[in-house]
Amino acid sequence: MSYEFEGNRYDCGSKFGFLLANVEYGLLHQEIKSEFAAYLQQRVSKI
Repeated sequence: MSYEFEGNRYDCGSKFGFLLANVEYGLLHQEIKSEFAAYLQQRVSKI
């Protein structure tokens, strides 16, 4: 049996996939998305 869905799929069995899934979740979460996005922007500016 299969299930067709729309959206993104992340390989949470890998460290990178797990990290990507958590970043995406944080950016979609209504309570923390603004604060998290600001953190990411500040952090990226230091790279």
